[in-house]
Amino acid sequence: MKNWFGDGKNDSDTRCSGCTSSPRQESVAAIYSGMYVFLHAVKGTPFETPDQGKARLLTHWEQLDYGVQFTASRKFFTISPIILYFLTSFYTKYDPTHFFINTASLLSVLIPKLPQLHGVRIFGINKY
Repeated sequence: MKNWFGDGKNDSDTRCSGCTSSPRQESVAAIYSGMYVFLHAVKGTPFETPDQGKARLLTHWEQLDYGVQFTASRKFFTISPIILYFLTSFYTKYDPTHFFINTASLLSVLIPKLPQLHGVRIFGINKY
């Protein structure tokens, strides 16, 4: 029985062959994109907060645990894309094209999580 990542016998759908991507790669890209948008692009809260509107200028990542760094929830959201990156790299057999795309995706999700970038808007993007 073939599992979600494949059985390893026929790796034609896991290797990059002429810029085609497998459903697994598309799902990984969707997870990375979803995490980036949900945690780093959308600002404000979906409910009324008692902070006099201060949260409307912060992303979800900046609001998480009231901005305290290195809490358990922040560590979880930091480790999960790294684990996904290792699994994806392994199951695509370190194909150079997929490896480059996955590395770029990982960096686009991890760099905004750095404590030095808390509240920083690069090039004024997402400033207001």
